[in-house]
Amino acid sequence: MSNFNETRKQEKFLKKALIVCNGNPPPKSILYKLWEKTTYHVAADGGANLLLKNKFVPDTVIGDFDSLEIKTREKMPTSNFLHIPEQETNDADKAVRHCLKLGFKEIHLLS
Repeated sequence: MSNFNETRKQEKFLKKALIVCNGNPPPKSILYKLWEKTTYHVAADGGANLLLKNKFVPDTVIGDFDSLEIKTREKMPTSNFLHIPEQETNDADKAVRHCLKLGFKEIHLLS
C-alpha cells in the first residue's frame, strides 16, 4: 500500500505540458483551467496567435512558422522560438516530440 501512496505523491510533481495548436479555439474555460494545471506552455506555430488573443504568453513556440503572425512574435519577447522547417510532420507533432524529449509525462493538446 505504501508504494501506491508514494506513486500518487510523485504524480503531483510530474512535468505537465500544454500545447495549443492553430485551429478552432478551445472554450476559454478549458484553456484557462489547463494553463493553470500545467507547468510548461507550448504554442504550435499559429497557436501563438490564439494564445496572444487570450493574453497568454507561452514558454516556447515551435513549428515551421508559416502561420505565426509577425506582430505575435514581437509581443512574445520572453518566449523561446524553435524553428523546425521540415514538412514531413505537422506543427502539433513537432510540439509533442519536443515535450517528450524534455521528459514530460502528461501532455494536453488543444486545437
